Amino acid sequence: MNLVLRDAHEIARQMGEIIRLLRALQPEEAARALNRTTLTPDLEHFLRGWIFHQQGNYDSAFEHFSKVNRENLEGDGFLSNRFDELSKTAQKLKDFEVFETANFSIRYQDGPDKVMLSYLPEVLENIYASYAKAFHFNRGDKIIVEVMPDYQLFAYASALTKEQIETTGTIALCVENRLVMITPRRVARGYYWPDVLAHEYVHYILTKHSRDNAPLWFQEGVAKYFETKWERPDADPLGEALETSLAKAIQKGEFLTVQQMMPSFAALPTAELAMQAYAQTASMVDYLCELQGEDFIYQVAVALRQEPEVDAVLRESLGIEFSAFEENWKQWASNRGYRIHAHVGGADGVKLLDEDESSEAIRELEEADEANKKHTRLGDLLLERGRYSAALKQYRKTVVSGEKIHRQVLLRMLRCQQHLNRNREIIEYIDENVTRVQEDATMLVYQARAYLSLDQKAKAIDRLDLAVRVNPFYPEIYRLKLLALDQDKQAGEVEKMNTILELLHKRPVENKETKS
Repeated sequence: MNLVLRDAHEIARQMGEIIRLLRALQPEEAARALNRTTLTPDLEHFLRGWIFHQQGNYDSAFEHFSKVNRENLEGDGFLSNRFDELSKTAQKLKDFEVFETANFSIRYQDGPDKVMLSYLPEVLENIYASYAKAFHFNRGDKIIVEVMPDYQLFAYASALTKEQIETTGTIALCVENRLVMITPRRVARGYYWPDVLAHEYVHYILTKHSRDNAPLWFQEGVAKYFETKWERPDADPLGEALETSLAKAIQKGEFLTVQQMMPSFAALPTAELAMQAYAQTASMVDYLCELQGEDFIYQVAVALRQEPEVDAVLRESLGIEFSAFEENWKQWASNRGYRIHAHVGGADGVKLLDEDESSEAIRELEEADEANKKHTRLGDLLLERGRYSAALKQYRKTVVSGEKIHRQVLLRMLRCQQHLNRNREIIEYIDENVTRVQEDATMLVYQARAYLSLDQKAKAIDRLDLAVRVNPFYPEIYRLKLLALDQDKQAGEVEKMNTILELLHKRPVENKETKS
């Protein structure tokens, strides 16, 4: 081998070692490995910046990225693309605010997103404590959590397109040694962010334990299985939506293979396929836990450090090949009694927002037939004129017996009932027509307002506390809670509500140097 080829081979070997360590979320080890290399200045600065990026030191990361001549990376598409993503992200994130908890370093843009600090630290610490036991995991450096102020910056950090994010509902990720989430105020109707973060934290733990050797099906299945257990240990690992998806797959005999799930659930072409992939893998993990107990998941993750092939690990533990395990699971799942829940809608993904918007906004019924549109438009005219009973009568003409009321029609009906002071009807209508009310801040606020009018303050507060976990940027939550609180006995909570309302009227601070 000539000298040039030998040097190229050695550079590739050194690069490969460092990138493997970074993929395994081991920046300290990567730094030590980099110190032993003889790479070109461009490669060294790029990797040094990448390491600082994983450690959350964006000033140093950006300093090193600034010294890289990108043209010298263009021969390798992976390196040049990674450089672009990391340098853009570091440039944007280096001026974020930092809030430290016992085990986390929370990064956010000054402005409304500071509201998350009123709830995020406690949730994160509870997740940490629960999973420290379940996965025998204790952190090294504090775990970085970043609240991205818009989907554009999240797309930089995640290397996902807007279409991929919306199609699969991927609004948080474990990436580059951190947990990254889109602020709930830029996702239509928000999302149940505590369980989403718990899901990503499981990915973080599995990647650390396995040195990035856990396969996709295991990563996603374990994360989905455990995402609610930090707070609700006995929770169904599938829930009605995933159970319905899996029951349909069993009924049709159309299972996804683990190869079809690759390279990422976020890259699957439809929301339905992403849901089925989560359903299958969560059920596979449920089956593993039934066979061996939940601690077996930790044992597999740790075993993958030394034996990177999960097939070999399962063969050693279960005495069968993965293909046999998969067939056994299919038989088990078919006899499990999974049901199709008729009231559960299809997988919709998410809608990303360019601007904050009202949670109670009423919109045109795009898919309604002409007759229903006619009744809805007439109802809207009557609603505008304050003729609430007449408007309600028109909206009811669009309701089909035995079917749930269309969300936009329901919002109109609730507004009428609110003006008519029909509070019990509001509560009942929502319970009967909203499948997962605990994940719908708008409906929770309507119920809270109704309970307040009925002088049931404890129930109102319960609904408002749930709404915070979906859309903490909804001012009406805090206005209503101020009405429900005892101003003297709960003075601290009253002050907190007023502080949050003040924050919600503060606009984000633009970084003029990095604004694109």
